[in-house]
Amino acid sequence: MENQILVLSVDRDNDVGDKASVVTPVIGREECLKAAVSLSLADPEEADANAIMGAIKEYDDLVSSGRSCQVAVVAGQSKGGVTADEKIRAEVSRIKEKIGFSEIMLVSDGIEDELVMPILLSIAPIISVKRVIIKHSKSVEESYIVLGKYIRMALYDPRYSRIFLGIPGSIFLLYAIMYFTPYRDLAPYLILLVIGAAFLVRGFDLDNYVSRAKNSPFSLTKFFGIVSSALLIVIGVIVTASAVGGTPVYQQLISNGFTNYTAIEYLTGYAIVKFAPYLWIALAIDIFVNAFYHSIRRSALLVKDLTILVSLGLFYLPLLDLATVFMNPKEAILPPIIIILSGIAVITIVGYVGYSIYIGRRASGHESPILHDRKEHD
Repeated sequence: MENQILVLSVDRDNDVGDKASVVTPVIGREECLKAAVSLSLADPEEADANAIMGAIKEYDDLVSSGRSCQVAVVAGQSKGGVTADEKIRAEVSRIKEKIGFSEIMLVSDGIEDELVMPILLSIAPIISVKRVIIKHSKSVEESYIVLGKYIRMALYDPRYSRIFLGIPGSIFLLYAIMYFTPYRDLAPYLILLVIGAAFLVRGFDLDNYVSRAKNSPFSLTKFFGIVSSALLIVIGVIVTASAVGGTPVYQQLISNGFTNYTAIEYLTGYAIVKFAPYLWIALAIDIFVNAFYHSIRRSALLVKDLTILVSLGLFYLPLLDLATVFMNPKEAILPPIIIILSGIAVITIVGYVGYSIYIGRRASGHESPILHDRKEHD
């Protein structure tokens, strides 16, 4: 009895109980054989039935070699987890009290039942592990286990369920609502709109940005500034495309197969004239928000923001004049004021660069205040 080996088959998810109504623990060759047959009749494809038969075979081999051994089957619960492991521990302890084994030979149908090995080791040493693999391999079973974990994450983890369930659910709901309206033909476009918005939000990490913005008033202001700028640019693109497409020059260009380079130059200048106000206002909004934040913090980066804002205003008229050169290169004349404004803009930018270099050298080996502020802002 002291050197007796327990050949043990573990059914962690209790298929033998749920499918064949077998009460565990099952001890002895004949009783284990009855349990295996009952489970095989209930579900011929059940791997645990093969594991029990494998345990019986190992028991027969040990007996034929003159070893003292016994065979048994224990089971957990269908839900798995701690409750199943506690049940297995209790059943193995009951078997030990009854037959007094000193070692365990575990017979398993795969990686799932081997998760109970630490529990068995707390009761008796495991001298051997035998895998009974029928109709599937370890890699396939591991793949199913990993797939199951990902499916549970997609269903119950809010970080993933809002993507894998929220977006498809919104699409299905939107399509169903549109189907019962006179505008059902617009359903595909609205679905594309939802998908595109979801990609945009996730691609630019806007959802996390909004979450962080709850604790920072400036982040929220910055977010709305970015959204406003983006909307202005989108509106500008739409207005510009509509205006260019409605010009007679564009119609002529289409009819000539885009071979009239003069027309292309004209439309380029015309598009600049139409789009420039939207682009400049969008950029100004973003720069103004940064300047407001840096002014409150009395940051040296305020100088950079004001430099860009002034340069943006100085370059606006030269840009429009450049557009007129594209539209009518033969009659276009650069007024002196355009050259002056461009020169002032360049001088302003060069002055800021020189100021940054001067501050950096003045630090005498220390980090530049402007660079330090930039790191804090980032």
